[in-house]
Amino acid sequence: METRLFNEETFFETLHDDLAGAERELLVVAQSIKGKHWRRHVDSYQRLVNSGGTVAFFCAKISDLIVDPMKDLGILLIEKRSNANLVLIDNDLLWEGSMNFLLPPAGDEHIRRTRSRLQCDEVKELNDLFL
Repeated sequence: METRLFNEETFFETLHDDLAGAERELLVVAQSIKGKHWRRHVDSYQRLVNSGGTVAFFCAKISDLIVDPMKDLGILLIEKRSNANLVLIDNDLLWEGSMNFLLPPAGDEHIRRTRSRLQCDEVKELNDLFL
């Protein structure tokens, strides 16, 4: 297992690279999704969907302005109420922390990046993140 801690100032480039390198599946759990912030990684989402992969957002609140554009991109939107902030990439990389990855940081945030299939499986099971 490989793990590393980040804060709101140091995480972005590594997360961006991880999302750009996704090959099969991207699962995102967030409390809410608003306008422009989910678009920061839209190229990665679209590339993955176009290559036959799956992008799914588990979320309770999604801005009405972006529901149709997200569906048009082929992103699965699954209603789920959760306080979890998670990104799972190819069931191998787990991002978790105090920050909603689809919104700007709200202050001092902590974020952990872990490479572990076992941890990804445990988080998927714990949070019922199955498609």
